[in-house]
Amino acid sequence: MVTRRIAIVVVIVAAHAARADEPHVAPPEVIEMHGTAPVVVPARPTFDVRRVPPYSDRAILGDYWASAWLLLDVDARGVVRRVKMLARAGYDLDAIGVDYALALRFEPTHVDGRPVESYVVWRLEWPSYYWMIARFGNALRVNPAKLPPCGDGGPIDFDGRPPTRRICGSYDRATLERAPWLPAPRKR
Repeated sequence: MVTRRIAIVVVIVAAHAARADEPHVAPPEVIEMHGTAPVVVPARPTFDVRRVPPYSDRAILGDYWASAWLLLDVDARGVVRRVKMLARAGYDLDAIGVDYALALRFEPTHVDGRPVESYVVWRLEWPSYYWMIARFGNALRVNPAKLPPCGDGGPIDFDGRPPTRRICGSYDRATLERAPWLPAPRKR
C-alpha cells in the first residue's frame, strides 16, 4: 500500500513539474471602451512638393540621382524644429537637405481640431541634374508622374541619352532611435 501511495505522489509531482515549463495562458477577457477615438488630421505640406532641393556641385558634375529620408519634428505652428537623417543622400547633399528641410512649413497635425506637434517622415529626391535639364529644361521642379520607377537594377536608357540610374532607397527603422537630432540654427 505504501509503494502505491509513493507512486501516486511521484506521478502528481512529475505532472506538476511538466506543467511548470508550459507558459501560463490567461482566460480570454473582454475590455469595454466608451467614447470615440480622437479625430486626427496629419500634417500637410504648405509648400510646392514638386520643387527639387538645391544640388551640390558634386551631384551636378557626377550626374548622380540621390534621395534622403528625414524625420521632421514639426511643432504646433507647422514649423520644422529639428531633423534626423534616416538615410543619407551622399554626394555632398546631406547638409543641403537638412537646411532645405528646416525651411519647410506644414499645416500642423490636428487632433480634435487642435493643432499639435508631430513627427513627419519625409523623402527628398535629387533627380539626375542633366536628366532634369533634358526632360524639363530646368532642374527646379519635377513631375512625379514622369519619373522612372525606383530601382537599383541598372542604368535606365532615356531615348539614347547617357544612362541614368534612379536610386530611391529606403531607411533602416533602427535609425529612428539611433540618429541624432539636428536642430535648427538659433536666430540671433
